[in-house]
Amino acid sequence: MDSLVNASNRQLALYVVAAIATIFVAFFTAITITTFSPFLALAGGALVIGLLASKKYTFLPIVFIVLVICDVIPIPKGGRLYPVLIVASCILSIALSLAKRNGAPRVSSRAWYPVGIYSITMLWGYFYGVKYLNNNSVFALGEFQQTLAFLIFPSLLVCFDEKTAFNKLIRLTAAIGLLIGIASIFQYATGVSLGGRVEQLETLGNIDGNIIRATIPGKLFLLFCLFILIPIVIRRDGGILTISVQFICICILAFALLVSFGRALWASAAFGIFISALFLGLRHSVKLTTIVIFLSFTGLSLLAIVSPAVYDAVIDRALSVTLEGRSSSSFGWRLSENAFAAQSIVKNPLLGIGLGGEYKPPLVATELFPNQTSYIHNSYYFIPLKFGTIGLVSFAVFIASVFISIFTAYSKKNTEEERIFLGAAAGTLLGVLLLAVTQPEILSPAFIAYTSFLLAAAHFLKHTPRYGQHSADPSIKADARSKRHSIHRHLNHRGRD
Repeated sequence: MDSLVNASNRQLALYVVAAIATIFVAFFTAITITTFSPFLALAGGALVIGLLASKKYTFLPIVFIVLVICDVIPIPKGGRLYPVLIVASCILSIALSLAKRNGAPRVSSRAWYPVGIYSITMLWGYFYGVKYLNNNSVFALGEFQQTLAFLIFPSLLVCFDEKTAFNKLIRLTAAIGLLIGIASIFQYATGVSLGGRVEQLETLGNIDGNIIRATIPGKLFLLFCLFILIPIVIRRDGGILTISVQFICICILAFALLVSFGRALWASAAFGIFISALFLGLRHSVKLTTIVIFLSFTGLSLLAIVSPAVYDAVIDRALSVTLEGRSSSSFGWRLSENAFAAQSIVKNPLLGIGLGGEYKPPLVATELFPNQTSYIHNSYYFIPLKFGTIGLVSFAVFIASVFISIFTAYSKKNTEEERIFLGAAAGTLLGVLLLAVTQPEILSPAFIAYTSFLLAAAHFLKHTPRYGQHSADPSIKADARSKRHSIHRHLNHRGRD
């Protein structure tokens, strides 16, 4: 009786915590959404409040905060309330999930290594920069707050039942990628920014007023969805309707990549598709790569017929890489940043300048780019600049631990669906290492959110029961032992008869 009372009290306490988190999320959403009608804000708040009555979709607060991070839901990210929103959404999800579970899931300590390494490095960089070097605290908080997105990882671990979690999480990750693709196309078609960049296309200092460039965070979710869908469609599983819908989704994702006009992103996508194909075996990888190349040329040919202006812009953008070097170009801007960063790294080789540290003079008007003296595009300069050699080693260990955590789930017993996931994970993670040359992607909240999804999926993959294997779930093991003992007793009884 006492255990029932204690369980009831625990459940009530968790729902109270969820209620408080919900009120904050709903209120903050309602007062900060300004892009659309207030009715959208009220509807969003009502949806979040409705989660209190839900026991099945406790992962929705995580979806909400990921879409906020990726600028699909247009909530301003300035100020100190944005990181609190991340924390509140994760607390809401965790509290609702624990309220319906008998207890927290068992997670290997190794699964926490990437989260711990990254978080400790960022905490050290923040306190070293703000408390010891007296760096700009606003700049430092802006660079540190993405670390809070790692709260998504424990939230995902408690949201799903381990028996079905892997497949559900893969579908959820792909669905988020599709939503990001749709949001990007919406920005391109309407010229309305949801939070990402919407601007006239600029190439080599020349502005094309007829072409809109629309970019949005969350590129890795988009690429993951693309890398998952392509082999599934080529495999031709399902009926005509299913394959048609999947092909339309691929077209949406491909067009979203196209209108980003990001050359590094295009290169990462091409490289990632090749890497992901390798996990399907040599025959399938050759087939997949050939089909993707054929469809890419076919798509560009159709684009040349339907929209010659966009086709010309794509070709000019792709070919301009060899000419990018002038100071007025985006590449020239990055070269200038790298030169200033290199000088600062030489002066502070061991510990760096800390988060929020300023390393160069302003190059444009401050009101246009307030944190330009602290911001740098290249991740490989950002890390030694802000954290020094110690931080560089720490981030190298972090990247290695992410790969190890995910790919220790690989074995010859993996199903084809599991190999598709591992291929997509490899393609996106190796792709982001390429993307990090021109963008601080490794230090972005979208990357942390995506990594949390991959780490959670890898954890569930390792604990997915397979034919001929015992589950890691103790209850399943106990049930299996009980059945074996029952069979033995039955056979012994028949033998005595």
